[in-house]
Amino acid sequence: MTELLQTIRQYIRTPAAQLDQLASDRIQQEIAFHVGERTLDLMSDGMPPDEARLAALKRFGDVDQVVQQCRQETQGGLALLHRIHLAVTALLAVSVAGLFAFFLIDRQSHRSVATLPAAITSLIDNDWSGDVAGDVQDSHGNPIAGATVIVSVKAWPDESFNMRSYRTTTGQQGRFTLSGVTPQRDYYEVNVVALMDGWEMQSQYVTQTTGGQRAPLRFTLEPATRCLVHFKDESGRPLSGVQVRLKDRIASSGEEHFLYPGGARHVTLVSDDAGRISAPWFKTGDRVALGCRYRQEDWQTVTCSITAPTINVCLTDGAFVVSKE
Repeated sequence: MTELLQTIRQYIRTPAAQLDQLASDRIQQEIAFHVGERTLDLMSDGMPPDEARLAALKRFGDVDQVVQQCRQETQGGLALLHRIHLAVTALLAVSVAGLFAFFLIDRQSHRSVATLPAAITSLIDNDWSGDVAGDVQDSHGNPIAGATVIVSVKAWPDESFNMRSYRTTTGQQGRFTLSGVTPQRDYYEVNVVALMDGWEMQSQYVTQTTGGQRAPLRFTLEPATRCLVHFKDESGRPLSGVQVRLKDRIASSGEEHFLYPGGARHVTLVSDDAGRISAPWFKTGDRVALGCRYRQEDWQTVTCSITAPTINVCLTDGAFVVSKE
C-alpha cells in the first residue's frame, strides 16, 4: 500500500526532472522517426543504407541543438498537459462510476437502456454491403480476362463525405465483382475504370439516387496504340525511377475517361534504366494527362497528345515538359 501511495504522489507532482527527461525522450523519438522515414525514402531511390542515413541526418541539421530548443519549448506544454491529464482521469473515473451505478439501477428497475443517437445508428445501418459488378469484352463480344478494374465510390452518409477506392481483375469470362463496397440506403456515385495492356482505357461514371444494388456494367474496349513515354534530364540523359500515374484520357470524339487520385495509386508505373515506361492504353488522337514524380518530389501533371509512338518528356528546372523531338 505504501508503494502504491508513493507512486500516486509521484504521478500527481510530476517533478521537473521527470518532465525534462520525458521531453528529451519524446523529441529524440520524433527526430529518429523523421530521420528513419527520410532514410527509407532515399534507399527506395537506390541510395546505399549508410549513405542514405548520413544524407538524412545532414538534411535534418544539428540534432543536439534541435533537441535543446524543442525541450525548452516543450517543458511548459508538458506540465500543462499533465494537469489536463489529471483532470481528464478524474472525470473518467467519475463517469465510469456513474455509468456503473446507472446500469445497476437500470437492471434493478428493468428499464430499457437508452438508444444510440440517430446519426450513429444511421452509420451502423448503412454498412456499405452493396456490390459493383460487370464484365469487360472486346468489340466482337469476346471476354477480356486479366483486365484491371478500379472502382472509386463516393457517398455522403449523414451529410459527411466518404470516398473509397478498390482494385480487382476480371476472370476468364471477363467478369468482375467487388462485394461490400456501396451503401444500401444512401445516394452514392461510382467511377469504374477498365485497364488492359493493348486496349484503350475506359471509365464509366454512374449515380445511384436511392442506394442499393446497381445493375452490372459492361465495358467494350477497342485496340489501343502502343506508345512509350521517355523521360530525360536537361542533358538528354535518361531518367530512371520516375513514378507515373494515369489521370485522364480524352478521346478524339471528346469523350472523357478518368481516374481519381485514390484509384490511380493502384496503377503506379516506374521508368526503367532507359527512362521509359509503356503506356498501352491510348489511341492516336487521344489527349492524356499523367501524374509524374521524381525522387519523392511533388506530383506534377503532364498533358500531351498521342501523335507518335514515343512521347518525350524532359525534366527542366524541376518541372516536367513535353518536348517535340
